[in-house]
Amino acid sequence: MPAPEPEKLPEGSASWVEQVALPLDIFPQAITLVDGQGRILRANAEACRLLGLAPSDPERPIVQYPHWTLVRSDGRPVRDTDLPGARALRDQRRIDEEELGLLRPDGEVIWFSITAVPLNPELVLITYGDVSVFRRSQAIEEAASRLADQGPGLSLEKFLRATLDEAEALTGSCIGFYHFVEEDQETIRLQAWSTRTEAEFCHAEGKGRHYPISQAGIWADCLRVGHPLIHNDYASLPGWQGLPLGHATLTRELVVPVHRAGRVVALLGVGNKATNYHQADVEVVHRLAVLSWHLADSKRANEALQESLLTNQALIQAIQIGRAHV
Repeated sequence: MPAPEPEKLPEGSASWVEQVALPLDIFPQAITLVDGQGRILRANAEACRLLGLAPSDPERPIVQYPHWTLVRSDGRPVRDTDLPGARALRDQRRIDEEELGLLRPDGEVIWFSITAVPLNPELVLITYGDVSVFRRSQAIEEAASRLADQGPGLSLEKFLRATLDEAEALTGSCIGFYHFVEEDQETIRLQAWSTRTEAEFCHAEGKGRHYPISQAGIWADCLRVGHPLIHNDYASLPGWQGLPLGHATLTRELVVPVHRAGRVVALLGVGNKATNYHQADVEVVHRLAVLSWHLADSKRANEALQESLLTNQALIQAIQIGRAHV
């Protein structure tokens, strides 16, 4: 969609802008100058980069409107009258470091710490600090902490399911899976689905089953190439041949490999986010997968040892019973 033409300043507004001749581009943080109607009159280079604005023309100071929606942490959109700039002008007071998300048309949310300072009755100076990376890191650390607290008391299957539930929540996904890759790098072991996937979407059999990578679907391409992959239009991918009976319908998918000692040891995938997956989602899923792998691998080894001990014990008992009947 073409960007709208810049509007002309209303009669009398130009004088306000001229009175506030701030060299905004000397500041490293994103800054905009906004009038009482919510129009962006000036934006420095960093604001244009972060907010997706076209640089303003000194002869026509109105910057085109971005197609955006500001949202709160719970996803609710912010009304125009509740925006920090509008409140700062209305109350003629400074609004400090209010965190809001910018929802872009493609579904990605960028989080900002916003400060609004009224300069006069018709102009407000707004600064935007990008806190998206900090928020992601904080959310991942909180999820990892919950898994670390719960993990020791959970079986391998329940721990992997809890990991997938966290990955779903962090990315806004509806389905999730976790599969191990054997040492030969040719065999996948279907291991776990998220709580929601198993309860609502996927009824296909196969948990614990081993099968060769050559028989795996498009979702396993990240093992073949060795790096995370995003499929935002799953059904249109070349080579797609449908899904097994009872498998969850896929619209979008993100799969990341976990590497150890130069080989892929596991695949963690999420799917069916309401909007497209982005690189930020890759970072979230990959970091959570790596953080959870150590405990998952330890549990896998312990369960394999217990299974081996039980098998040996059963074998010894069978031998002893056989000798007793000789």
